[in-house]
Amino acid sequence: MKFLKYSRLELSQTSKKLSILISQAAKRQFEVILDCRPRCLTINTPRKSYHINLDKKVEGVMNIGSYKRHTSADEQKMTLHWKKHWISLFYQIVRIFKCPVTAFYTGSFLSLNEFQLIMKFIMRRQSEIQQLHIRKNNIEEKFMLKILNTLAVRESLFLNSNSLPQNFHYKYGLNSISFWSCKWFTLNSLLATRSVTIELLGSSLTNEDLNVFLLGWKQGKYPRLAYLSIGSDSFNDSVPILGMMPPIRNENPNPEVIRMSFGNSVFSITGGVQIRRDDGMAAWIKFGKDDGLSPNLMKLSLIVGN
Repeated sequence: MKFLKYSRLELSQTSKKLSILISQAAKRQFEVILDCRPRCLTINTPRKSYHINLDKKVEGVMNIGSYKRHTSADEQKMTLHWKKHWISLFYQIVRIFKCPVTAFYTGSFLSLNEFQLIMKFIMRRQSEIQQLHIRKNNIEEKFMLKILNTLAVRESLFLNSNSLPQNFHYKYGLNSISFWSCKWFTLNSLLATRSVTIELLGSSLTNEDLNVFLLGWKQGKYPRLAYLSIGSDSFNDSVPILGMMPPIRNENPNPEVIRMSFGNSVFSITGGVQIRRDDGMAAWIKFGKDDGLSPNLMKLSLIVGN
């Protein structure tokens, strides 16, 4: 009898705690981040973060690490028993706690069907997301357009996809864009962009396109721009950029490294040449063969201020 009373008391206390958690979540104090690169589901509460490893070490068992937010406290280890598919766990958490998905990162292990199911689920429940990173080249153009026209991305958008029409530009304002395999990204797309950081790889932009954009930047049309990086197969070394013949770089044997950070990202230029906007704001520009993984690719880099 005593055991029964104790069990009821314990159940009552648990119910109250759960009610409080659901109440907090309904006030959008909880958020979910689905990162399919390391197969991790993160739940952020006002006080704690819970990282659920979606790789089952034992059949039906997932590892969870929790830690207090904004502190250096050690991570606590727990386990979660879930025999169903990991996507159903994601659905269950979002539904029960009524919390928004603030970030979604795809990964190589995520199938096209799984990606579509997750995106449809998110789009049915919310109209915006903070961060969206998509690495899929076999998405139908119609579905990709539906995602980008339905879901307003507020902070950062990463696309490694050729599933977009020529001259497409994203209509919502956001801080960072990073587009790979973006032959569809034209001068009109660039001129319509007002992001703080812009990274383009595999674009079809030309030297003439760069001059149009950079002249607009010098005139103050893009005051938010802090970092620009563009790689294109259409660049060449015979057309000057802002009156400077390529390659544009500092030939000093010990060139200065210019760095800037935005969010969780750090950007840098080694051996850039200083230029200025018409209002006097300094920037560093570099243009020529890429120093990184693609030595035959010509690339433009620009960091504004520091």
